[in-house]
This record gives sequence, structure tokens and C-alpha cells, in this order.
Amino acid sequence: MPKNPLETNLKHALIDAQKLSKLFRAFGRTDYVGTPILKAYRATYRSLDQALQAGAGHEAVLDSFESLRASVQASSAEILMRAARQGVESASVQLRNYGDQVNLTPDEIIKLRANAAVGPILAKVDQQESAIMASWLTGPDRSMILGDKSRSGQLRPADVLVTGAVWAAALFWSLFGYMVNDTVGPGKYEKMAVAGLDERTTDCCLRVHGQVQPLSGKFRLKGTPRFADRISWPPFHWYCRTSGVLYQAGYDENLSSLMQTSAKKILDRRAAGLPIPEIHPASAYLVAGL
Repeated sequence: MPKNPLETNLKHALIDAQKLSKLFRAFGRTDYVGTPILKAYRATYRSLDQALQAGAGHEAVLDSFESLRASVQASSAEILMRAARQGVESASVQLRNYGDQVNLTPDEIIKLRANAAVGPILAKVDQQESAIMASWLTGPDRSMILGDKSRSGQLRPADVLVTGAVWAAALFWSLFGYMVNDTVGPGKYEKMAVAGLDERTTDCCLRVHGQVQPLSGKFRLKGTPRFADRISWPPFHWYCRTSGVLYQAGYDENLSSLMQTSAKKILDRRAAGLPIPEIHPASAYLVAGL
């Protein structure tokens, strides 16, 4: 067993934050161009644009969205399975660092949760199809459906990308928690929130950084943005990179205090209107230059 498994797991938490960022990029952001979901949306945009110019009937909407839905479903399922497996892997690493024997999480549990999370993403596609179909049948307006230079239209990839990112993070931590409970039960460990500290860390995650709660408890959130005041596991907001670590007070050695002090330095600089220097790689504590 490492000399201090908590410190080892804090380092691993920063690796988890990097994995979450990669999962978010796999769905895409509107400033990325190469992901399968964004490519599918661009193809749908072109298809609907051509249909509008040709004065096509509403069947054009059905045809375009059939392909879009299939692409979003396939891509989302693959990314979410990856997120679920990475959550299991992270829990396994942290448990082993404490010297625990790890139980294998049944593959059907992973698949069941990942497949369930595809539903909310596809619901965003279906909402857009319904809205565009209604517009088409009542007199199609190109700027309303496809947008223009001043606004986005009803065909919006951002709705799907943001929802996908949230569910990827939620699956990661859902399977992490399942793995821990299945292996050791709820009483052996507490949990600590770990925000990778850099110039992009949100107010919400800076304020929860280093907070410890019972494994079955909820983190108290006070900063912004946040989904709710109390949440069991990340994500705490859109595109949340905050991680969790298994915590035992006997290994703390002032680590949680150091984490909270480091986060407060960033909060204080922001409150004073001072710039935050670029911090790379992100750190759990000992933020240089602050």
C-alpha cells in the first residue's frame, strides 16, 4: 500500500478530470468541428436547407432526422459506455490504493446504465424534430429553422452536446459510487470533492474543493453555476470537471486544508479583479504564482 493513499488518489483525481474533458470533447462543442455528432448536424443542416429551397414537403424533415437520430444514438452510446467503464476503473484504482480487493462490476450493470443515459440525449433530437416539423407544416421559415447570423435556429447541436456532456460525467460518477458500495459498503470511506485548480475552475467548484461528506451523503454547493444546493456526486454544473476521491481522515495530513486554502487564493484574486495566471497542469493544491 502507498505511504499515503489519499495523496495518491488526489493525483489520480486530476487524471479523472482530464478523462472527463476528453469525454466532453468526444461529444463536441460548437467551436469544435470534427466530432461525429457535429458532422451529422452539419449534414442535416445541408439536407434541410436544400429541402427548403426546393419547397419540399414535411417528409424531408422525417428523412433528415432519421439519419441524424441514428448518428446521435450510435455516437452517444459509444461515449457513454466509455464514461461508465472509466468510472468503474477509477473506483478500482482508488480502492486498490487503499489495499482493498475489488469486486468486478457486472457488464450488464454498465450497459444498462449507459443505455439508459442515451434516452435524454435523443429526447433533445426529438424535441428539435417536433419543433421543425411544426414550423414546416405552418409555413417554413428558414431563419427560424436553421438560424441566421444573429441567432441560432431550431436545429441546434448545442442542446445535444451539453446534455451528452452532463450524462457522461453523471455516468462516470454513478458507476464510481456503485463500484465502491459493491466492494466495501457505505461505512469504510467518506468522499472528498476535488476540483482541478486552474484559471478555468468555476466559482462553484472552487467553493466545494476539499469538502468531505459521508459516502452516502451530499456535497453542499454554494457557488455558481450549480444544478442544485446539494448533490451526491459531480457533475455540479454544465461541463463540470470536478472529481471525487475516497477519503479517510487518518491520511489527511492537512491535505484538505491545503486544498481549501489554494482554492481560496483563486477566489480572492477574482474578487479583487486580479487576473488568474494560466495554470497547467491543473492542481489540487500548491497553486504556483498565487
